[in-house]
Amino acid sequence: MLAICLCANLGGGSASADPATVIGGDLGSRWVDGGGDIPALVIRTDRKAVEQTNTPGGVVDFAPPGWLNWIFPQRADTTVNIAIGADSDTRGGSILSPNAPRIANLLPLMIDGDLSTALDMTASLGSQGAQVLGIIINLDLGARFGVNRFRFFPRNADPAFPTPEFPRQNDFIRGYEVFINDGTPENQIEGVPILTTVAVEGQNEEPVVDIKIPPQYVRFVRLKSIATRGFEVAELQVFGTGYVPEARYVSNIYDFGAPAILGRLRWVQQQIGDPGLSRVRVRTRTGHDAQPVEFNKIRPGEDIFRQGGGVASADAFNPLFTATGGANRSSRPEVPWKAADDVDEPELSDLIRQVLDNEEVDVRDAREAYKDLSIAEQEIISLTLADYGQLGARGKQDPGVIRDDLINWSAWSPPYPATGIVDAVSLQDNSQ
Repeated sequence: MLAICLCANLGGGSASADPATVIGGDLGSRWVDGGGDIPALVIRTDRKAVEQTNTPGGVVDFAPPGWLNWIFPQRADTTVNIAIGADSDTRGGSILSPNAPRIANLLPLMIDGDLSTALDMTASLGSQGAQVLGIIINLDLGARFGVNRFRFFPRNADPAFPTPEFPRQNDFIRGYEVFINDGTPENQIEGVPILTTVAVEGQNEEPVVDIKIPPQYVRFVRLKSIATRGFEVAELQVFGTGYVPEARYVSNIYDFGAPAILGRLRWVQQQIGDPGLSRVRVRTRTGHDAQPVEFNKIRPGEDIFRQGGGVASADAFNPLFTATGGANRSSRPEVPWKAADDVDEPELSDLIRQVLDNEEVDVRDAREAYKDLSIAEQEIISLTLADYGQLGARGKQDPGVIRDDLINWSAWSPPYPATGIVDAVSLQDNSQ
């Protein structure tokens, strides 16, 4: 287990003469405030949205007992259902069904913590049968957690949470299979999680299904119905144990107003338990503008392919797959500039119309023309978050994916070496 406090020298002259910028500790800015003045934008896993957050996955503890102004990876409270809020902007997860899109608006009721609401898959909803055999529900917790227990049940079934106004205790799922995946790249094939069955029951007789597994890291959970009788689920609960295996903190952007030199970067860390089982990795990016991400559209004139209806594939955990509705967009050129009509500068608007969005101009040449523009000109014509949100309602202006900007920003640096680890007294000593 690790805690951390961070310090960097930033300026234009000698490192020993420049003031230190400190996050955390007794003298630094608060971690929860993010450090810099420009909010951090973090790309969500589906690459179709960004979050304004310093803690992707929401698993950083800003107030660990006895560690004032330090940050810790979050420790699970074994009594707290970590599925609640998994689909929030803070967590960045999701709950969806790849083969039953008709229930998309009901699925969040399974993880809202409200025992009076439920995913109702009984035939009482309509004149047709429930048609529940084979339905898949995928839950992305948004981050990896140590997990050892799952529970799911209909309304009024759990004695600890009575809802007598909804006597649906007999509408429990009669057959189910539960799968998990830890969310690591090693356990994926082409971005699709390799799922492992942890429980299967074809003739369930328990209104409250309570599944205990050996503690292990989990990010993705799949619940599959393997019975034909309709059912409802008031809550799909997931309970954790121990610390999360990984927690990310992304600072806000520091704007120095002019080119600056990034000097030494130092941090204080404390390891709790076996030091061989934990580590801190500190990385940085630098750029020339305030937007470190690149919003893309499908270049006009390129082949537009949409897959209608529901996605019947089990690949719905694949972030790119869900981002594109099942279509393979890898061969569809994506570009980061606005439509010509959305740019007020006549010369730049003409450039987009005649070159950048001209389908007779090779997309590689169009990108080079974009790169040749000044930073100020690129900023004028580049898609913003607001522009990106309007794509799809403009004819052929289809949204692409969101990427890190590698034109005006560097990639993330390799982890800084352990020589950056100092004690608290030395943290602001610029002469070291």
